[in-house]
Amino acid sequence: TKKLWVSGNAGLNWTKIGVDVTRYAWRELNSTYEDPTVVYFDQKVNDTTVMLYTSSNASGNGYKTQLFDSKLGAFMPGTFVLSYQYMFIQRNYTQIGQGTSTLSPLWVSHRRGMFQPATFPLELNEKHYALVDSSENQVMIAVYHDPNNTHVYLSEEAGMNYTLSLDNIISPPESDWIDSYPTFDVYVVESIIGTYLANRKIPTSTRGYTVISFDKGGEWTPVTPPATDSNGLPITCNLPCSLHLHMYIDESHGFQPILSQDTAPGIIMALGNIGESLNRYDYSGLRLYISDNGGVIWRELYSGYKEFQLLNYGVFTAVVDKWIPASYVLSSCDEGYHWENYTFTNNSEKINVVRMLTEYGEAAQHATIFGYYPGATSATFEWLVIDLDFTTLNLSQCQQNDYYLWKPTDEREGQQCILGESIEYERRLPDHCCYINVDYDRPINR
Repeated sequence: TKKLWVSGNAGLNWTKIGVDVTRYAWRELNSTYEDPTVVYFDQKVNDTTVMLYTSSNASGNGYKTQLFDSKLGAFMPGTFVLSYQYMFIQRNYTQIGQGTSTLSPLWVSHRRGMFQPATFPLELNEKHYALVDSSENQVMIAVYHDPNNTHVYLSEEAGMNYTLSLDNIISPPESDWIDSYPTFDVYVVESIIGTYLANRKIPTSTRGYTVISFDKGGEWTPVTPPATDSNGLPITCNLPCSLHLHMYIDESHGFQPILSQDTAPGIIMALGNIGESLNRYDYSGLRLYISDNGGVIWRELYSGYKEFQLLNYGVFTAVVDKWIPASYVLSSCDEGYHWENYTFTNNSEKINVVRMLTEYGEAAQHATIFGYYPGATSATFEWLVIDLDFTTLNLSQCQQNDYYLWKPTDEREGQQCILGESIEYERRLPDHCCYINVDYDRPINR
């Protein structure tokens, strides 16, 4: 039994507000239409049914209010989601009688108003849902219909009415959608609004290919491959030829998923290959790629399995070999154009790297490597944790003349705005190798 407790005095005292809770969420940050002390949560009625409640931690008395009554029917445990001005919960589709009913299992509340059933355009059963994004007053959601059909849909502002954005995305089996957050291949680029990447299934095939959208799913196109490899030699590729990137599904095969950060505008890093489709099991063509303009143009960096990270607002790009003995990390301070070796072992020692993570905080100049000694047995195995301190590179602090103003649309032919807005970011000049101080507040002009 999971119990939900709240505190209104920074953890000094706690009050129980719910039992048999499967999901909970605080109100939207900086909301202008609800009490800032409110918390939303579901509570089991039985193994297949939950009801939604709200409670305020201001009073400290544990009082809760039911959001809607039982006449609306059963709602599934583990399906409640709050994101921005939207709340979602899924009705138990086995009790709806789909095929004879026009009601969707997905119920939506906009700006904390009454829950209403969503509408979708296709006559397919809607078994499971997963929120992709709900920023910029629009919802993108993935729907698992059946083993052959997982589609992505876009809504209007209220999040109630949906249109098809992209069909046949690569998706896990239905078991992963039940009582969990499924990992499917749609990626929201964190640093640029409206930019998404997705892996789409090739019909009658187990293979997939990568597409990109610069307008929040309005239009999807293949990803333009680099013209040259990491050595500057021309890349030969028979048509149809595009760039394909590993996302969440392939993380179980040891691939690090795509990387972007909202504190490093325009920079995206990913493992992938060039060709007709994504090579999910043939790794001979595996390469590491980077885009410094939000996915319009890509460059090849290195071949093989890699772990990679961005540090200090994107000033440092760090890359290390994975699954093979390694003794150094490759470091770049100009967005991957030039590299230096940073040795992290003594003498001739090498380790097998499993993961590389960054210290918390966008200004961090430390990364952590997790690995083990090659040849270790079950009796001798031990985890190794290595701290990488990039402050030892002794870069000077960035000054105002080290920055420039950049628009994501600069490299997008014929596009002047993003979702109806002209947006401009302050970025560090790539060839100015300086670190950004912790108190930096990046100007964004909209």
